[in-house]
Amino acid sequence: MSKAGRERDKMAAPGSAGVVAALLVYVLLNCLKYDDNYQSLNVNELSKPSYMRPKMKFQLNKHFGFGKLALATTFVHPHHYYRRIKTHSEIKLNPQQSLALVIAVYLLLSGDIHQCPGPAASSSETPFSTPPSNNRSTSGNFQVHSLRTFYKVNQRTHPNLLIPRMSAVTTPATSTTSDVGWMKPTHPRNNRETPWPASSCQPTNSSTSKISATATPDSAGIRRSVRPPQYPYKLDTLNNIWTYPSNPFCRSPAAAKLHCRLRHQNTPTTWTNNNPHHWRNQKRGVDYRMLRSLPRVKAMPNLKIELFNVQSLSNKTSLISEHITDRQIDMMCLTETWHKPEQYLSLNEACPPDYTYLEKARVTGRGGGLAVIYRRNLHLTPISTPVLSTFECLLFKCRTEKITITVILIYRPPKINPGFFNELQDLLTTICATSPSTLIQGDFNLHVDTPTNCSAVEFLELLDTLQLTQHVKEPTHSKGHTLDLAITDTAPITNMEVYDLGVSDHKVISLELALAHQHKNTKREIYFRNLKNIDHAAIQEDIQKLSLPSPLTSVNESVDRYNSTLHNILQSHAPLKSRTVSFTRSAPWYTEELRILKRLGRTMERRLIKNNLTVHKQAYRDHQKLYCRALKIARQKFYSHKINSNTGNSKQLFSTIHSLLKPPTLTHSDASVSSCDRFKDFFTNKISSIKSNFLPTTTIPTSSENTTVPTAPRPLSEFTTTTQKEVEAILRTMKSSTCSLDPLPTALIKDNISIISPIIATIINQSLQAGHVPLALKTAIIRPHLKKPALDPDNLANYRPISNLPFLSKVLEKVVAAQLHHHLSTHSLYEKFQSGFRPAHSTETALVRVMNDLLMAADQGSPSLLILLDLSAAFDTVDHGILLNRLHTTVGLSGNILNWFKSYLTNRTEYVALGNAKSHTHTVTCGVPQGSVLGPSLFTIYISPLGQIIRKHNISFHCYADDTQLYVKMNSTPTITSSALQACLEEIEAWMAENSLQFNSNKTEAILIGTPHQIKTSSTKSILVSGHNIPLSSPVINLGVKIDSTLTFDHHIRHLSKVSFFHLKNIAKLRPSLTQSDAEKLIHAFVSSRLNYCNALLVGIPGRSLEKLQHNQNCAARVLTRRRKFDHITPVLQSLHWLPIRSRIQYKLCLLTYQCVHGTAPAYLSELLSLHATSRLLRSNFTHCLHQPRTRLTTMGDRAFQAAAPRLWNNLPQSLRAPQSLGTFKKGLKTFLFNNAF
Repeated sequence: MSKAGRERDKMAAPGSAGVVAALLVYVLLNCLKYDDNYQSLNVNELSKPSYMRPKMKFQLNKHFGFGKLALATTFVHPHHYYRRIKTHSEIKLNPQQSLALVIAVYLLLSGDIHQCPGPAASSSETPFSTPPSNNRSTSGNFQVHSLRTFYKVNQRTHPNLLIPRMSAVTTPATSTTSDVGWMKPTHPRNNRETPWPASSCQPTNSSTSKISATATPDSAGIRRSVRPPQYPYKLDTLNNIWTYPSNPFCRSPAAAKLHCRLRHQNTPTTWTNNNPHHWRNQKRGVDYRMLRSLPRVKAMPNLKIELFNVQSLSNKTSLISEHITDRQIDMMCLTETWHKPEQYLSLNEACPPDYTYLEKARVTGRGGGLAVIYRRNLHLTPISTPVLSTFECLLFKCRTEKITITVILIYRPPKINPGFFNELQDLLTTICATSPSTLIQGDFNLHVDTPTNCSAVEFLELLDTLQLTQHVKEPTHSKGHTLDLAITDTAPITNMEVYDLGVSDHKVISLELALAHQHKNTKREIYFRNLKNIDHAAIQEDIQKLSLPSPLTSVNESVDRYNSTLHNILQSHAPLKSRTVSFTRSAPWYTEELRILKRLGRTMERRLIKNNLTVHKQAYRDHQKLYCRALKIARQKFYSHKINSNTGNSKQLFSTIHSLLKPPTLTHSDASVSSCDRFKDFFTNKISSIKSNFLPTTTIPTSSENTTVPTAPRPLSEFTTTTQKEVEAILRTMKSSTCSLDPLPTALIKDNISIISPIIATIINQSLQAGHVPLALKTAIIRPHLKKPALDPDNLANYRPISNLPFLSKVLEKVVAAQLHHHLSTHSLYEKFQSGFRPAHSTETALVRVMNDLLMAADQGSPSLLILLDLSAAFDTVDHGILLNRLHTTVGLSGNILNWFKSYLTNRTEYVALGNAKSHTHTVTCGVPQGSVLGPSLFTIYISPLGQIIRKHNISFHCYADDTQLYVKMNSTPTITSSALQACLEEIEAWMAENSLQFNSNKTEAILIGTPHQIKTSSTKSILVSGHNIPLSSPVINLGVKIDSTLTFDHHIRHLSKVSFFHLKNIAKLRPSLTQSDAEKLIHAFVSSRLNYCNALLVGIPGRSLEKLQHNQNCAARVLTRRRKFDHITPVLQSLHWLPIRSRIQYKLCLLTYQCVHGTAPAYLSELLSLHATSRLLRSNFTHCLHQPRTRLTTMGDRAFQAAAPRLWNNLPQSLRAPQSLGTFKKGLKTFLFNNAF
């Protein structure tokens, strides 16, 4: 290198060092602290006179050892403008900080300093130099973004700094600049540049030129005044550049030497204006155009985990949800959630979108509770834990791509329990020995920061014994102790941080695990139609153009034309669009006011971190509590508006409330064709495996042809033609659910019923007359639904297949079902004790009959054995041949109708759908379609011979769809009864094997019912069903009611009280933002409906049991009317016109009695009652009284329906017992019971 080059480099280096120093000063200035009584240094205050600007001086020795930064500033008192205070601050730099400065200088000078076009001159000590004309570059040249960085820093002290425009072009021949402009520096908070018009005020080659404001014509011929650069810049007339001689950072010889060693040498090309971006090629270092681009590899992020003792999650749900989203937390571990078992409201509110949770509530006592909120793409598997009495524990495994880590979340109550260390040691010894990597965290309530604490010392010795490391070294509680801990064995923890969230006495522990997990915003392509903005008048006009199907066309052609035409109309008015969306979305209730509060909280948090003053800490905590309350209020208002806007939409109302009260339902994450095929294969293999077990191993004659079954007196061979009026009535009563196979949404069909109903009626009549079901109406979509939210979504056995059928298919089935029901009811072909899917029959009527027989048997001195049989996939294993034979022989269908049912059952296809993915189509060879209209009716016909088999053995039974109940009276000789029962069960099993049905022994239960003495003296302990020994149990769940051995229904009442209080507690949270009418709807939907379900069974039970339910009703009335808990409840119930619980039971029983008297009740209930009759004609014969049988026991016989119903009916006024309409009877009955109650 020549001597001139070295001199030039020596002169250029200090300017670059000044830039680096300015950057360092900018960072250090932001770390300086000032007294709160004076104004701190900010951008607005820096445009003051020069005597008020800060004077900075930076010193660094040549060995880059210790250095110091001095700052002298003059401030103005906030209350006395003419009072000036001079302050002096000094920051010393240790060798580590100096080394950081060296690295910063090296990085900046070696890779971020580029050339910038400008006047053709060399630079000595300024960053404004330009490419020289002697083909020698200088290190002080900057590209525009580097200039902006420098000016953003220095505009604090020099706000009037002007930046040369980058459109300046020079020519090597003349070395003059044309069209030079100036830009005002960019403000740090305003990313806009204000260009100054071009002028002739640029530097010239004259050594005597003076800089002043001149006006010269620009490119458009307009003369503009341009302000020249001001103090402290001056013109270096020797080199034609602007210099900054007052910069104190340009005097470091060490920085100049460092720059000389690091700078690269290159030869720039000639500056021309042919390519406006040619100046980018002049930057020092490597020419990146000559390098091949490498694929960008993004480092896998760590697994971010946080631990927080929330101290009641219910009042911090929205804040926790927002905190998880803002900090992008992968796993949020919460202790002391204070949630109760089966209470999911607070957890659902705290769970952001695309997150789910694991939870464990404290079963006994108050407080406690653990929860883990994590991303759905993480594979977390809960592990069962042993029974622990001294602490709570939530144990699970987290599987990543390369490693599986076991996580233990622990909460120990503050009270010391001597057995804590033994239980903890047993747990940790087992887990740490079998797990390759373990993370233990939680609130241990041990002062591990206190060396004299005996419990803490013993705890740390236990960790040391197990080779575990405790990583938290800072206080985690407001009192200054370390209670929340993070413990690992080999799990790599990084970036641990302890900070205060401001809403609890405990701080948050944030850490990262260096695990290879892949997190990215899940994106998918969705397809949608904009149905909200559709023009209903235009689409109605297009639908009116449809013509009726021709009688000469087949039903298949009519259906295809119907589907294609409506699809084209929908496509023209609401075309199918696609969009790629991400699952990350903000809460729908988040308002602009909340955003303002959030920004204010971030400002207060930064101030607290900067100053760490007590007053700032308290202000931040108060603001966080205020923000938490604001989030809660905004969420309540949102759901209140949603409930008010869906007053008449019960489906949307239940969906809204269930989203709050129920845990999130996990879905299968892999929505691909292969996943759909796996579901399809699993469902089909399950049916195949069941049917493969049906081997002809029995010779018992149990076929339907050998049993006595009723035969139809007149065969039914032709359908009745349906009318447009009947079709319109069916369309209005159907739900507005839409299948993806429908050509037009159901809501639009209902809006145009008068236009579409003639077309639908014509298609239906074509199908009925031809005895053929179109192929387009025999395709079903199977969507797997998880049976319970807590089940593993990766296990295919936990899913239930749900069929979705086209809307037109359901309308056709409703027409056929109505005619089939008329035929069955007219000729009494229904099974008498089958209550499923029949008008006027319900689970309550079935249970009333069964409980009546059991109570009367116990009243007569004999216990009864009740067996609840369950079938495996009963609807899916129905044999089509057997069903068609039964429709012909038992029901009497023939001719065209039988052909229609044969076409309905054969050649049916289905496929599994997950999102937009579909499986291959599968042909259904057995079963009746679930979700269809005719499926339940066909199944009841299929199992109708089962009743005749049970009657042969003199055993009572009752069926509700595929749920069968057998009950037998245990006589004085239980051996004979047991043998008859065993023979009946064997014959039932053989009949089911012949008819492709199978027992589910895992769900079959048995219970012995009677008085306490009868149960105690009974020798029956178990029964044998399908080769499995079924032990007697109590209680059992029968059609949603918990039944105990003595029929006291204590378990059922306790369960009702628990569930009702749970819903009342959740409704009470929404009550302040609901009107009374809306709150009453929620209470009737979630509380009153449960109190009224099967309440006819509770007649005659002790008053102390009914008091529990009455407390629930009283609580509901207080929540609705917002009365205090000590206010008298009777006036409240009276003002609401609510009947008490005992009166509600009497109301239900009298209503069933009215239906029995007038012949609208099921036959098995009507036969239990009879009118009062005398041997001679008396006046009482015309009072419509019922005969009341005699009973022995008040706790048994008096509670039976055939004894309690006549007693209540006869006590009614004669005006109510007289024949009248149902509506009149209900109104008079409620008035009578209401007057008696109050």
